Formats: sequence, structure tokens, C-alpha cells
Amino acid sequence: MGELDEIAFAARVKRHDQEALSNPTKYKRNLQLLTYAGFWFFPLVMALLLMLVVWQLYTTYPFSSISSGDIKRLTLLAFSSIGLVAVLPALLARAEDPDGFELSREDAPKLFALIDSVAQQLKTPTADRVLLDFEFNAMAAQRPRGLIRKGTTNCLVLGVPLMKHLTEDELKSVIAHEFGHFAGAHGRLAWKIHKTKLSWLQVADSAGGYFGLDIILGACAGLFLPRYLARSFAFDRQNEFEADQAAVQVAGAEVVASALIKISVLGSIHAENSMQFSSTGILNLTKFADARDAFERCVESRYTQAETDRHFRLAFHAERHFADSHPVLAARVAAIGGKCAADFGTSVSSLGLIEGHTMHEFEAHDTNRWYDHFSANREEMLPYAMERFARWTKLNTSMTERAIDPLDIGEFLDLTYMFQSFEDALRCAARLVEQNPECPESLYALGLSQGVGQTTPT
Repeated sequence: MGELDEIAFAARVKRHDQEALSNPTKYKRNLQLLTYAGFWFFPLVMALLLMLVVWQLYTTYPFSSISSGDIKRLTLLAFSSIGLVAVLPALLARAEDPDGFELSREDAPKLFALIDSVAQQLKTPTADRVLLDFEFNAMAAQRPRGLIRKGTTNCLVLGVPLMKHLTEDELKSVIAHEFGHFAGAHGRLAWKIHKTKLSWLQVADSAGGYFGLDIILGACAGLFLPRYLARSFAFDRQNEFEADQAAVQVAGAEVVASALIKISVLGSIHAENSMQFSSTGILNLTKFADARDAFERCVESRYTQAETDRHFRLAFHAERHFADSHPVLAARVAAIGGKCAADFGTSVSSLGLIEGHTMHEFEAHDTNRWYDHFSANREEMLPYAMERFARWTKLNTSMTERAIDPLDIGEFLDLTYMFQSFEDALRCAARLVEQNPECPESLYALGLSQGVGQTTPT
């Protein structure tokens, strides 16, 4: 069997999804067996190659008089040694440690008290480290303490933009969801699955140039990785449902649903504008030190009722991609019995759990990060932004002259949103429909941007 194309991969993912629902015990057992096989494959290969190298050195020594048979053994020794070097990255592969501004208990005693209370309710270890970053998200990373020391180190990362829009109860539900991934046996299996994926991806990425071993290792990775990923997606999505149930246990279904909706809707607005600012902000930014404040103003100006409504409709009517490790929002809210509603208005922000002086220190830290990012990447980002702006100018001229290619409509609207605003993109979509009333591309673009035909779920 060769590598899987996208259609075969999607079909395999669907088959494993059905297996996970119809016979979860069999599905999990097969996944565990495949995980252990993939996890121990490279250590066993490494041990065999090491034994082969030692045996070849022993049988060839001394090297003073080398026969034709010894030359063959030395050739095999060379390839075995190269194999050791090629496989070594798989054993050393590990996820990068989370990055951010580290908090101490003195910096945020209320926040740490909340974190400890969640861990106590779920009977899981509390966070050993708590970091702040500028992402509209939260994550928890679990790392083994080492080869000798037992146990794990748990790190919780909270995005300040997320905390700004969540109430204290909603933040509590988010923390409970993250800690829910550590609870029970599925947390240990999830870590082993993640480690297995990292090992195989590392070998697939680093195999090139090893005198033909890239062909062998690439073939092995091409056979194993797609099939393993296809089987593990259902497990990843199931874990999200279980983590949501842990959050419900701590905060209640309505609070969890509200937090999930805010993360999906407001996070989508944040992500879109992050991309837009990265592409266009560099064109207008005169002082790198202003980058963070300029980005924050850009994003906050987009949290309008129209944008929120549009992203709400899109979030609840999104179809799950076959390779998505997270279930769609509608399925998650339905699974916990929550309401498809959230208060996007003014509410008491959970940022109040962090001391004021600590927030000033974080803002200074993040301003430096933005400065470093734009300083280091300006030469790379500026030509790309200028090229995209030139492309948008050309397409905008074509639209004005009623000569735009229907196949370019989607790109044009994306670039209009990037360089102008959603309202401008919407006006352009409406104008394109007027110019090309029977063009499916323009009708689809208008419907997608407006959410036409979609109603708020009940």
C-alpha cells in the first residue's frame, strides 16, 4: 500500500469516526496498539542499528589488514552509522515548551486560587507554571519530568485578549476544560500519541540527504503517518468532548457554552485581523514600538455587532473538515446541552484576577515582543505586503472596469477585507453581483460574507 491521497485519507478518517461511535472499545484498542507500535519503532530500530555497528566494528577490528570482505562490512558499517544519525531525531523529538510571560503566585493570587480550586474539583494536579500571552486562546501543556523522575510538569497558558472578554466563571470553565485533558487514562494516551506524531514527523522532515535513506524513511513515514493520523483524529475530537464535560462539572453547561461561543466567534475576528495587520500594518507602521498598540486598536475596532453576528452565523454553520482535531462548535454546544447564545456586551472581565502592576509588566514585555517581531521580519514581510497590495490594486481596477475574472473574485474579496474592511468587502461583493448576476462565484462570495440563508440556531 502506498501513500494516501486526500480522498482516500478523508474516507479513512470517516471510517474511523464511525468505528469510534459504533465500537469505541475496539477503536481505542486498535489505536493503542498502533500508538505503541509507532512509539517504540524508532527505539527498536536504533537499538538494532547500534548492535549492528558494534558487531561490525568487532568483526572488522583490527583495521591494519583489510580484505575484500572487510570492505563490505565497512560499507555496511557506514550505512548503519548514517542510519543511527537519521533515526536519532525521532528519539530526541519533543514539543517546544510554551512561551509567554510567567506569573508567580504573588503576581496573581486570585487567579492561582481559581486554578487550584479547579484542579481540586477535578482531582487533577494543578499548574506548575502559568503563562500569559497575546493569543485569543488558552492551552495546557503536559511534559514528562524526565527519564528518571516520575510524573509530569503541567503548564497553563492564558491569552490576555481571551481573558479580557471572559467573565470569571467563563475563565474557570476554560481552565477546567484544559485540565480535563490531563484527567484519567486518556491524558496519558494523548501524550503518547502526540509524542509518536512528533517522532514520525521529525524523521519525515529530516530524512533528506542521508544517501538514499531518505527514500526508505520517507516510504515508512508515507505508509505510517497518514494512516495513524486518520485513526487518531476521532480520538482527538472525543477528548475535546470529554474535556467539555469536565468543564460542565465545574462551571455548568450554560457557562461552558457561552465560553465556547466567545472563543469561536471573537477568536475568529481576532485571527482575521491578526492576518490583516501582519499583512498591512507593516506598510503604515513608522515606529515598531507602536506595533502592539496599533494592533490592539485595530482588533478592538472590529468587535462590532455586524462582525459578531456574521462570525456567529459562520461558526454555528461551519462544517467539520475531515482533518480537524476539534469538533465543530454546534456539536460541542449540543453535546453539553447548552444554549446557542452568549453575552458579547460589557461584562466584568476576568483580567481583574491579575494585579494591576503585573499587567503593566506584561504589556511592557509584549510591546518588546512586537518590536522584535517587526524589526526582525520587516525585510521579509514588506515585499510580501507590497506584492499583495499591488495584486489588490490590479483586481480592484479590473472590477471598476467590469473586467474581473470570475475565478479571481474570491481572492479579490479576501484582499479587500485584508486591506480595507469587512464592510468594503461586502460592498464589493454586492457590486460584483450587480455586474455578474448569474455568476456563481460572486453569488457565493456575497452569501458567504453575509451568512445569507443562515439563521441563528436555537
